[in-house]
Amino acid sequence: MESQQDDRNTTEQFEAWALCVRQERLWPVLDEWEAPTVSSGFNRRLYARIEHEENAGWLPRLWRRADGKRWQQAFSLATACVVIVAMLLLHVQPAPPAHPKSRMDPVDIKQVERALDDLEMLQQLNPAVKAEMPVAEKSL
Repeated sequence: MESQQDDRNTTEQFEAWALCVRQERLWPVLDEWEAPTVSSGFNRRLYARIEHEENAGWLPRLWRRADGKRWQQAFSLATACVVIVAMLLLHVQPAPPAHPKSRMDPVDIKQVERALDDLEMLQQLNPAVKAEMPVAEKSL
């Protein structure tokens, strides 16, 4: 465990030493470097550009500041919103069925009972009709 800690300390010390060496080489190079001279109309052009930027409308400023990624995200969001609104506004109700389901009219139970009694009476009066009836109707 101690050997690993010693190795880490040694590595950190070596990296710090390498950084110091690079900085020692850098300072003389920076001392020799000379900055280019500023042109005579630099300040005038700089202040004119700043004023132009401040007086520009919000759209040109937005256009200059926005990069492609932001516009892509904004366009994707706007497209999604338009699609959602269109779906909500154009939601089509399903068409009613071509043949409406048949509904049973309310029936008076007493009327049905009288009709069945009448049929039974007719069958008793005419036995020939009963012999000609299909099997399903005989069970009534």
